[in-house]
Amino acid sequence: MRLDRLLTLYFFHPLSRMLRRNSGTRISILMYHSVLETDDPNRHPYFQTNTKPEIFAQQMQFLADNNYNVISLSEAISLIGGSPQIPNYPVTSPRKCVVLTWDDGYADFHDNAWPILKKHGFTATMFLPTGYISNDRKSLIGKNCLTWDEVTTLAGEGASFGAHTVSHVQLYELYKTASKQSNMSFPRRRESIETMATIDYELRASKQAIEEKLGRPVDQYSYAYAFPEQDQKFVDIYGKALKREGYRSAVSTRIGTAKRGDSLYTLKRIPVNSHDDDGFLQAKLEGGYDWLHQLQSAKKKMRFAG
Repeated sequence: MRLDRLLTLYFFHPLSRMLRRNSGTRISILMYHSVLETDDPNRHPYFQTNTKPEIFAQQMQFLADNNYNVISLSEAISLIGGSPQIPNYPVTSPRKCVVLTWDDGYADFHDNAWPILKKHGFTATMFLPTGYISNDRKSLIGKNCLTWDEVTTLAGEGASFGAHTVSHVQLYELYKTASKQSNMSFPRRRESIETMATIDYELRASKQAIEEKLGRPVDQYSYAYAFPEQDQKFVDIYGKALKREGYRSAVSTRIGTAKRGDSLYTLKRIPVNSHDDDGFLQAKLEGGYDWLHQLQSAKKKMRFAG
């Protein structure tokens, strides 16, 4: 049995149940990428991003059978952010609220995931790297992406969409390049300004593309790749850039449940894949997997310091 599963099921999940009985609003934002028959080859279960359709169907059935409230990301932001305009939604317990999110804009969301979601009346948010969404079929990392026609159809049926850059770039790498350039001669400082402008472009253009196609505001963003929480200067710059471009919230790859008081621009999520059976999924939904964020954060800080 893999170590993170063992510790979660037999130590941290029971512990979290005892400690969080009166811990206030916590919402599980699940993070999916692909719903496909194939496994991720040669990858540890912890790092896999594919979920087989039959297992995904079981996971959604588990949510339905156990009375989880699958709410939109916008509704979750209102609950977590303490907005006075909380939607009129029949929430019986904040800890039973779940948000379903997808990254990368893969076509299997339309083909394999959405029919299952529709069966249960569940909503979901897909984050699009807009440079790979076209009228013709494009691919990202070897997988077919959605077309704009499919995005429009899904939006008409209740799916929500947010931005995920234009080119699926790691923004932190651009920032580090700009930081190095700014410490050099004038031509290099000029390149630094241009590099930082690229970050703004990735945020702005992806948002605008979706708004133009769907004719509705887009105010949610998902950070591509591992989130560099170890570099607070970048985190501050990133958050200000999101606000400047009109985003209300952003999710990340930081592991854990989201709670009231968290920064709305670095929200944690819970990764899900084919290795999540009912017991493991329940433990994740109830905060039993949150402990991994401490380990995740510590590893990033060690690399940053080195």
